[in-house]
Amino acid sequence: MRRFAALLAVLALAPAAMADEAPPPQWQGTWRGTIGAIPVHACFSSMGDNYRKGAYFYLSSKRLIGLDSDEHDGWIERAGKGGAESGRWALSVSPDGKLRGEWRGGGKVLPVTLTRSGSAGEQEEGCTSRAFIAPRLQPAKVTLKQAKVPGLAYSLRTYDVGPLFPEVSLQDFTFVPVQKGDLAILSAIRLQPDKPGGRGDYASCMQGAIGLTGSDGEYGIDVNPEWATPAFLAVHESTGGFCGGAHPSFDYERQLWDRQSGQRVDMARWFLSSAVTPSSDGRAVSVHEISEDLRTAVLPYFKADDAECKDAAASQEWWNIGANSKGFVFTPSMPHVIAACVDDAFVPYAAVSRFLSILGRKQVARLRDGGW
Repeated sequence: MRRFAALLAVLALAPAAMADEAPPPQWQGTWRGTIGAIPVHACFSSMGDNYRKGAYFYLSSKRLIGLDSDEHDGWIERAGKGGAESGRWALSVSPDGKLRGEWRGGGKVLPVTLTRSGSAGEQEEGCTSRAFIAPRLQPAKVTLKQAKVPGLAYSLRTYDVGPLFPEVSLQDFTFVPVQKGDLAILSAIRLQPDKPGGRGDYASCMQGAIGLTGSDGEYGIDVNPEWATPAFLAVHESTGGFCGGAHPSFDYERQLWDRQSGQRVDMARWFLSSAVTPSSDGRAVSVHEISEDLRTAVLPYFKADDAECKDAAASQEWWNIGANSKGFVFTPSMPHVIAACVDDAFVPYAAVSRFLSILGRKQVARLRDGGW
């Protein structure tokens, strides 16, 4: 009954909250039109009353040019060296719903006429919409390079998304499937940079960066095998970039895949629940919360030279866990401000055997006997 009363209270307040929310400015959205006679695509976004960003590109070059708002509700174009001012826009919404005004730069004055493009939802998204970035996207070109790691011959697969996005780096790998779970693993690790919402969807990252800064972001995923046996495949995946958040991000993890089932191994299940907290839904996850006792056993193998990094690792409860034929690999998950402290601790199985579950002991034996 108490929960039902609380729900009624929220519903009663909702209309008032919605009424207080100001509609987006008329100029917010994605637009197509011309500067002079030259076709352009433009976008404008607002965040609250004081933060406005825009961007545009000529269809002939598709190179992004950022726009900052000025103190007079105009826009400053920054295409000069080092982001120097290269022009100014003065625009207003005309009765026919178009944006009209003029562009001034380099002693020239040119008329600007823009018409809305994209769906209603994309208009609300402004510079973060897919409609704005879509003309700049092209199908990724794939190149293959042969390589080997212990137990596996594979092809390193690199995706080239074109010269407009030099700060995008994407690569994964493929190999000839032999074990019954290999096809499922290959499907799971493959990047799909051309698919909205897929692994490696760099365009969504660029959308976020453009909406916040008026410029393209940085984005990278690097997926590589480390070793393989008939039983397991070990994968190293690193990700990083800037997609419009408070700061750039970087992360990497080791993954262990079962080549018979095709499933990613849930490393938490190899340990007693008192040592490694399992995920709430039973899925394999990137980082695990480990106990203080297990952390104490791991820390002597964390070989960072910096005392501050050692102290940070000693207080870090969340770790990525990998494995090889000789032992586990524990990697602390560090905050952005001390990301440089991230390092691996190669821990012999004997050093943490007392923390292993029955399943973990069986899987360690299976790994050791996997044909190294």
